Amino acid sequence: MTFLGLIFFVRSRLKHVLELNKLNKINLENKSREIELGAQKQISTLVKQLAHEINNPLTISLAQIRILKSKMNSDEFSKYFDKLEASQQRINLVAEELQSLTSKREVTPLTTGDPTSEILNSFNKIKNKFTNENININIHKTSCKPIVEYIPTVIESIIRSIVTNAIEKKRF
Repeated sequence: MTFLGLIFFVRSRLKHVLELNKLNKINLENKSREIELGAQKQISTLVKQLAHEINNPLTISLAQIRILKSKMNSDEFSKYFDKLEASQQRINLVAEELQSLTSKREVTPLTTGDPTSEILNSFNKIKNKFTNENININIHKTSCKPIVEYIPTVIESIIRSIVTNAIEKKRF
């Protein structure tokens, strides 16, 4: 075999090895994706069961609180029942959020950019929730434009959670 023939042979073997490596990488990625989807399905089932288990006693408890509240006409008892009812409704929101997480079939892709507009839109969507509770939120815009990766629906969920926690803290 000539030197030139040896170079072509090594080159073809190297090309073959690289193609095999590429196929192995694709197979590993596919297997990894399958494992991830299986885990997501199991987590989704678990979250659905958890939300269901939270909701059942919650519904009964909330009904009992409302019955007691209607039968006891004292203002002193009424404020305690209001607090209990508000806590129960907060737990109900958590259960609803758990259920909504499992209803999303697709993985939401990350958005890269400035999340400021998403944050402002999220506050505007729930503005009446915190204005009815006499909670003032002051938003100060800066010239800083952060570029980050984020999921818009997650930002909205975080904002809603912050406002809800602030309302709950104020009530107690």
